[in-house]
Amino acid sequence: MRKFTILFFSTVLFTVSVCGQNIFPSDDNVKIDGYSLQFIRPSTAGGWARGLNYYDTDNATRYSGIGLFGSGAEARYFYIAHGTYPYSSKLGLYILSDGKVGIGTTNPNEELEVNGNVVANQYKFKTVYYDFSASPRTQLESMSLKLFDDYNVHRPGGEAPGGNNYGTLLSIYGRVNHWEHNLYFGANKRLYFRTSTWTGGSSENGTGEFNDWRTILDSKSSVESSGNLKITGTGDHYIASGNIGIGTTTPDYKLTVDGTIGCEEVIVENIVGADFVFEEEYDLRSLNEVEEFIKTNKHLPEVASAKDMEENGIDIGEFQIQLLQKIEELTLYVIELKKENDEQRQINAEQTQLIKKLIENTK
Repeated sequence: MRKFTILFFSTVLFTVSVCGQNIFPSDDNVKIDGYSLQFIRPSTAGGWARGLNYYDTDNATRYSGIGLFGSGAEARYFYIAHGTYPYSSKLGLYILSDGKVGIGTTNPNEELEVNGNVVANQYKFKTVYYDFSASPRTQLESMSLKLFDDYNVHRPGGEAPGGNNYGTLLSIYGRVNHWEHNLYFGANKRLYFRTSTWTGGSSENGTGEFNDWRTILDSKSSVESSGNLKITGTGDHYIASGNIGIGTTTPDYKLTVDGTIGCEEVIVENIVGADFVFEEEYDLRSLNEVEEFIKTNKHLPEVASAKDMEENGIDIGEFQIQLLQKIEELTLYVIELKKENDEQRQINAEQTQLIKKLIENTK
């Protein structure tokens, strides 16, 4: 059996016993073909480290190390790290005696804790089913997010939003006792959202509880809202290539309203008016002709019948022109009647004077 000594951390000496076909040449690779290297902790009550270290050619500048760090009789963690003091530099991997792994930290509190950014092609979660009957903050820890599966056969409790039997739920929980937020991706091709209050806050379902589910707008599903539905913006607002229906699911025009409209003002553009009635060539029906038309058709000329209005509705702009046309025709009739009345009054006055003269001559 042969013995050799390795310089460790520049100050700590330890001995390794080997046997078998082990080779330790001075100018080639070390070969261990039996047994193993044994690192013995020191008999000290303070901190210590044992392992392999990598130095520069000056044998003083340490680059990195692999080993075990402890204090007294306690072995705290295994490390693979860089730095002058790799066992405490936090520039590598540290594995505690209970199996917790830290990257960039020597004191991980979870199975894996990373002090820094993580880049990955994919993050995978275990299959866990969400309990919709549970209170907020009970199914994940603070400052975390968690992905849940939802399958009604395996669902622990409660009901999923939208009556879904299948879906996926993403839950996000902030600092301790604060809000939990849920996003639910339903099999019905809809996305739902809800949030809780903090433990002492008032929600729609009690102190510290979840508020009701909201349906998030998408481009293919119906929009549902239990509150006010408001669409705002800073530019033009429009629905392209489609009709809008209010109170109806089958709008026939750009805006179809099944009900009463209340407004302060309505402006109908492209109205030509009815001044053509006052043109000399306008063919104004005589009152006798109008009377005969009304007796036969039960409505005014150029104006749709009540039955036609009921079946087909009316064009407001066109109807306003028709009403104006009839008003202007009435004006012409009144003017004509006034002329006839004036003429009749003149005749009556002349006849009255003639009668007076006849009476005077007979006396």
